[in-house]
Amino acid sequence: MVHCRACGITTSARNYGITFHRFPKNENQKRAWINFCNMNKVSDKNVNYTTLCSQHFDESCFDRTSTMKVRLKPFSVPTVHVLRSKYVSIGKIQIKFLIVYTTHTHTHTHTCVCLCYIF
Repeated sequence: MVHCRACGITTSARNYGITFHRFPKNENQKRAWINFCNMNKVSDKNVNYTTLCSQHFDESCFDRTSTMKVRLKPFSVPTVHVLRSKYVSIGKIQIKFLIVYTTHTHTHTHTCVCLCYIF
């Protein structure tokens, strides 16, 4: 089963609009993704089958011009740390909780304790 290397969320999250993206082939970009995940001494063979979910990328990283696929723009790098994700269904209402995430930019670090989406 496909899962996100950084937060562990699985493909069942696709029902909530989460997309999964394989590690890039470009060596510099791949190294940035590996550093983001704090993965040390990872072989290229392992990385070829590793994915990150869309929660770890800023919205500006996505190419949403296709009606069929959501793609990452070339040279996109993950910057959003999601430590825990939980989905809860109450009747026909689906709620997504993202508990504690941190966003790093060149000049700032932003931390949010709880974010809730109701579908």
